[in-house]
Amino acid sequence: MAKDKKDKKSKKKNKDKSEKSSSGGAKGPVAILSHDGDLTSSNGNPIPAITRVYETSGRVNYMLSNVRCSYPHLFEKPSFDNGEGSRGMKVIFDMNDERDMAIKDELMKLIMETHDAKESWKEKPLGKDRLALREDASGAWAMSANASGDAPIRVIAPDGKTLLTQQNTNIYSGCYVNCRISIWRQNTHGGRVNVQLIAAQYCRDGEPLDGKTVLEEDAVGGFEAMDVAPAQENF
Repeated sequence: MAKDKKDKKSKKKNKDKSEKSSSGGAKGPVAILSHDGDLTSSNGNPIPAITRVYETSGRVNYMLSNVRCSYPHLFEKPSFDNGEGSRGMKVIFDMNDERDMAIKDELMKLIMETHDAKESWKEKPLGKDRLALREDASGAWAMSANASGDAPIRVIAPDGKTLLTQQNTNIYSGCYVNCRISIWRQNTHGGRVNVQLIAAQYCRDGEPLDGKTVLEEDAVGGFEAMDVAPAQENF
């Protein structure tokens, strides 16, 4: 009798694990949003715009693919007249781009799900200015994604494995990136729904926004091949 109960418990446990894995729980990635404008990986597989991956520290992680970043400060905090800012970046969305707006709408759903994750939180709704994703006065949408405390933001090379440093990163303001984020609600200091930037990877070039970055093809434009005599050796 005891053996039969043990076998039943074991079968139920294995069934639960199987269902969790097949339903896309913490066991594997699940595409949340796909779009015609999505890119493909080096092996030809489509990369969804938003993918739910797994949990870290009790928070669900999401991968965003081919989104435009603004003013990245991935290694050091930026300095302002009134003090230091946060390490991270903004993800900006083009109002005239269908894919961008689809990603923005899905991210807002995820943010509001976090906002209302507990009954007690629903009873204390936050203003729009307390959400990481919001619309500015001009009607443009941007999402702040920052480091959590002293946690490093990992910058990933195109090979998907190598970690880059501040000296060799190729992420600049205006380029497109892939990034891993988590969404969480803060209930101190007036409350907020934050987006943590966990890692970022350069995806493709975009028009620079900072006025300082010059793309390689622009930098070499205007130069011609020159016939130069070999330098003479000094003895």
